[in-house]
Amino acid sequence: MSKTPEIGVDTLHLNPVEWQITDDFAAQIQPAKYDSGTLETTGNFPLFTTRGKAHNGAKALRLEEHFALELNPYVDRKTGISHISAKVTLTVPKVEGADNYRPAGDKETREALRIVNRELAEIGFKTNLDRALVARLDACKTISAADSWRAYRPVFERFQPSRMKGIGFDTGFRWGNTQHQVVLYDKLEELKANSPRSDFSHYPKNSIRAEKRWLKRDKFAVFTGIKTAGEVVSGFDHVQTCYRQAMEKELFKSQFSEREALSVEATAAEMLCFIKSERYWFEAWKNADWIANRVVDSQRLEVIKTALQQASEAAGLSPKTIREKQAKLDALFTGAARHESTKNRRTMADLYREIQDKVLA
Repeated sequence: MSKTPEIGVDTLHLNPVEWQITDDFAAQIQPAKYDSGTLETTGNFPLFTTRGKAHNGAKALRLEEHFALELNPYVDRKTGISHISAKVTLTVPKVEGADNYRPAGDKETREALRIVNRELAEIGFKTNLDRALVARLDACKTISAADSWRAYRPVFERFQPSRMKGIGFDTGFRWGNTQHQVVLYDKLEELKANSPRSDFSHYPKNSIRAEKRWLKRDKFAVFTGIKTAGEVVSGFDHVQTCYRQAMEKELFKSQFSEREALSVEATAAEMLCFIKSERYWFEAWKNADWIANRVVDSQRLEVIKTALQQASEAAGLSPKTIREKQAKLDALFTGAARHESTKNRRTMADLYREIQDKVLA
C-alpha cells in the first residue's frame, strides 16, 4: 500500500477496554457540581487512585501533544453501579509531525497507535490501544478540483442525504446527525485558519476535503464490521471500501439533474447561496464556468431573471438593486450569445460528475 493513500484516516476516538493507572499518573479534575442552596454535591465520582489517594470529580482530562485522554464516569441503568470509561483522542497524521492535508494510511496509523500507546504508559496510563474499541473514525480523501471551492458551492447546496441535516458555512458543507456526518470543505482554507503562519503553497490550490465521519461506536461497527483499532489497521482496504460505499450512498446515489438546475426554484436557491456568502455575489455568480453556458437563449434568460427576482426578494434586496442586476443579466445574455466559446464551458452537471468521480475513485 502506498505511503500516502488517497483514502485514509484522520481523527480517531478510542475506548480502551482495559487499563492500569500507576502512582505517577496525574490529570486535571473537573469538580463535581455543588448546590449552594442545599449544600449538596452531585456527580462526584471516584475517577482514579494514586499512592492510596482517591481522586474524585465529574471527570478527568489529560492533554498531551499527540493525544487527549479523558476518564468519564457513567452509571449502569440496570444496576445503578457507577463505572469509569476512558477515551483517547488523536489526529493520526499529526502524531508523526505532519499536517493533515493527506490522511494516514495503514502504516502511519499503526505507527501512531504505537507512539500514543508508549506515551500513555509514560504518563502512568498503561493500556493496549490495538484492543481499544473505535468510538469515532473519520475516513477522508483530499481531491484536487479543477475549479475553486466557490464554483462548486451551488452543486453542494443541492445534496440532500437521507435523514441528515445540512449546514453550510463559508468554506464548506456538513450533513449529519448524532450518529454520522459527511463533510466537504476547502482544505487549504482550513489549514490556513489553524496554522496562519505556515506555508501551504506547495499543495494544489483547489483542494477539497471529503470526509465520512462515523461518530458512534455502534454505527461504525455495524457499517464496517470493525470494532477495534487493531482491526482498522489490519483491515485498512475494507475501511477504504466502506468510505466509498458511504459517500456513494449518502451523496452520489443519483445523477445530477440538468433539468433541476434550470428550474426557477433551483436557480433561485443557487443565487441565494451566493448572496449569503459573497460580498460581490453577482459577479461571483456570473463568473462561474457553468453560468455563461446557460444564458444562451431567451427562454433560459427569463428563467434566470425570474430566479433573480425571487432570490433577491428573499434576501431583502431593494427593487433598485434587482433592476440593476436584471440589466446586467441582459448584457450577459447578449455577450454569451455572441461568443461560440461559451458552448465549451462546463455545466453544473459537469462539476457534479467531476467531484463524484474524484471522491469515489
